[in-house]
Amino acid sequence: MPERKSETLIQREKAQRDLIELKKMQQGQLDPAELKKDEKIIPRTLGEKVSNFFFHHKWKVVTAVCAAIVLSVVIHSEVTKVRYDTTLTLYCFEYYSEENVNAVAKWMEGYFPDTNGNGKSQVSVQNCSFVLEASNKAYIDEMQRKLQSLLLEKDALFYIMDKQSLDYIKNGTAISVDLFPEENIVELSDEFSELIKNNAAFSPKKTRYLCLRAVDDPADKNYKAALKVIEELKKK
Repeated sequence: MPERKSETLIQREKAQRDLIELKKMQQGQLDPAELKKDEKIIPRTLGEKVSNFFFHHKWKVVTAVCAAIVLSVVIHSEVTKVRYDTTLTLYCFEYYSEENVNAVAKWMEGYFPDTNGNGKSQVSVQNCSFVLEASNKAYIDEMQRKLQSLLLEKDALFYIMDKQSLDYIKNGTAISVDLFPEENIVELSDEFSELIKNNAAFSPKKTRYLCLRAVDDPADKNYKAALKVIEELKKK
C-alpha cells in the first residue's frame, strides 16, 4: 500500500509546479489563459470538502432546513391538537367564571360519548354569556358576533340558554325559530345549578335550558349522539 503524502510534501510539490509553470509563461511556452481555464481546485481535507459542498449547494441546504422546520411544526401541531367530540355554547344573560366553564365541560363529557374514537370524551365549551348592562355594550356586541359564528359551525350542537336569551334568539333576531325545535329543548335540573352555584352572581330562581340545534343531516353520528343526551336529561 503506497505511503500517503504529508500535507507539507503536497504543498512543496504544488509550489514546484507553480514555479515551473511561471517559468514556462515567461518563456512563452504556456498561455496563462489556458492555464486558468484548465485549473481546478480539488478539496482535500474534510473542512475543505464541507465548505466546497455548502458553497455550491447552500440554497438547497437552506431550503431543505426551512422545509424540515415547517414540517416538524405542522406535525407537532396535528399530534398535540385537541380533537373535541362536540361544542357546547354558553349563551345566558348572566356571568360565568372560568371555573364554571370548566365544570360545565366536565359535566357534558359525562353524557356525550367519544364519537371521534380517540379514547375519551372531550367537549369544547364556548362562553358567550354576558350581564345585560349598558356599560357592557362593547363586550355584548363581541359576544353576539361570536355566537353568530358558532351557529355556523357544524359541531357546535349544544347551547345552554336561560329564558331571556332563548326568547331573544326566537323573537329578537332574524334567526328562524326552527333552529331550536321544542323537542330539542330540555329544562336543566338542579344537577346543573350545582355546577355554578359558587358564582357570586348565581340566581337559583333562573331557569336554564340545554338546546340542541337542528341540522341538515339528522343521520350525522354526532347529532344522533346529541339527541340521546337530550332524551337522557329529559328523564331527570
